[in-house]
Amino acid sequence: MAHFDNETGDAAFDRFADALTDSVTEKLTISGSGRYGVIGNAAILRVPRNQRDLLAIGSSLNAGYVVLAQVRRDPSHCFVLAHLIHLPDQTHLAVTELTCPTTDSSEIQSGLANRIATRFSPLITR
Repeated sequence: MAHFDNETGDAAFDRFADALTDSVTEKLTISGSGRYGVIGNAAILRVPRNQRDLLAIGSSLNAGYVVLAQVRRDPSHCFVLAHLIHLPDQTHLAVTELTCPTTDSSEIQSGLANRIATRFSPLITR
């Protein structure tokens, strides 16, 4: 799972994007127990979006899927656009856009992570 990209232009949202990445990693790990493994902390997953090479991620981690997401906002809402991509063909299997208040709370992050994992987990196979 690649690090979720903070596209707000506000460094204060780095913490939100990081925490959301960790929460989705946790939720996918729990829901995939016995069906698939989740790699969430490899250095290649933390490179900036403009330098990210999905084929290199797939090959170096022997991964069949990658989850990518962008975090954006307006004055009152945060938007998360999450993608489940099959590797090596880079086919989008699912994309989901979620909206939440800009409040930075663990409850909101957990809720978003649950929704992403619930949407993506059934589509992931070994």
